[in-house]
Amino acid sequence: MDEQRTDDKNATVDFESESAAEAEAQATTEPVEVLEGEVIEGAEVELLEAPEAEEEAGSIAELEQLRAELVEAQAQATRNLEGWQRAQAAYENYRKRVENEREQWTAEANALLLSRLLPVLDDFERAFGNLPEKAEEVAWMEGMQLVYQKLQRVLALSDVRVIEVEPGVPFDPDFHQAVLSQESEEYAEGEIIAEAQKGYLHGERVLRPSMVVVSKGPGKEEVPEPETTVEDETDSEGGSA
Repeated sequence: MDEQRTDDKNATVDFESESAAEAEAQATTEPVEVLEGEVIEGAEVELLEAPEAEEEAGSIAELEQLRAELVEAQAQATRNLEGWQRAQAAYENYRKRVENEREQWTAEANALLLSRLLPVLDDFERAFGNLPEKAEEVAWMEGMQLVYQKLQRVLALSDVRVIEVEPGVPFDPDFHQAVLSQESEEYAEGEIIAEAQKGYLHGERVLRPSMVVVSKGPGKEEVPEPETTVEDETDSEGGSA
């Protein structure tokens, strides 16, 4: 009887072992249904890997977009800089041109005003050059001389000076204007004989050229024609007959 009980017990253990093996085999072959909120080891790693890959792909796309925006911003900054440089250069050229034009207008206006004062200076010089002997002793003549000297100082302060002309100097059309040309034994052709009216400079600009007399050089000697006599005329008539 004891042996029978032992056999039954062994048979029960073998049945339980087979049942456990079948259950394990079924668990490995059949899909496992996961209930909501249930965590299964091994499946958790796979569930977490998918969101991380998506997040990494999104970061790469965002980085590429930022790089493209940076390149576009740098190109736009370069265009803005070049445009600003061109505008700055154009403004600088405009400023210089306006400044030069203003200086030119000012110089022309000053030259026009100063040139209109020159006839007054000429009148003073002609008047003082033809004074009677006793006129210099008159009191008001001293006042006229003071006015003349003051006008000379004003012109000198405005950088107006006389064009120096001396007899024998070659004629220069940039500074001289010929009012008369005559033969001269003393001066060569093209040399200045005398000055008829003073010329003036304003800086390096000619306000009025000097009026001068220019030499044509020595005159040509006239060769006298041979005189004919009555005998010569008679001989010439006889020969022709």
